Amino acid sequence: MRSKIFVVAGIFVLSLAGCSAAPAEDATPSSPEESNAAPASSPVAWETCEHPSGLVISYPEGWRVVPDASLPACSGFNPISADNPAPEVIDAAVLVSVETVDFAAVVDPDATSGETLNRELASVDGHDAVRIESRSEGNELLPGNLRSTRWFVVFGRDQTLSLVTYESGDPGEYESVRGTLDEMVTRLELPEDN
Repeated sequence: MRSKIFVVAGIFVLSLAGCSAAPAEDATPSSPEESNAAPASSPVAWETCEHPSGLVISYPEGWRVVPDASLPACSGFNPISADNPAPEVIDAAVLVSVETVDFAAVVDPDATSGETLNRELASVDGHDAVRIESRSEGNELLPGNLRSTRWFVVFGRDQTLSLVTYESGDPGEYESVRGTLDEMVTRLELPEDN
């Protein structure tokens, strides 16, 4: 079961804790058309909600927005399952935050710790982005060997949008949620003034 700790300040700290100190090979930047194209054969319907920053986030049918008063609206998302049917459960498979931190500082491999498994440059709704898959080395915030996938997107002046999912024990569940996270990113709509 997923950890129930996530608060907005913690999301960003955890996001920085899992990136690599060892430089990884950067993939060839994706074109905006490749990064923003919604999958051609997505079998589920998608719903949307608006984050207080003006960002419109799509999430698949069978998922819900996590109703956590400690998070801004439209910041946590979870699949609805037999184990987790109640919207009152504070639990999130995908977390979204907008932080007042420069994008370059967030994605700088020398500023963080852990092992980078994959790092790709991309474009999301016309904004520079980086997708980082990593494995934590273990510290007071994260246990060791915990995989995560993070998207960081330039979001206005000195702001960075992050979307993240962490492995929670079941590798199959992590792979499924990671696929959903990636599709959510392709469907993001950033505000015009950013």
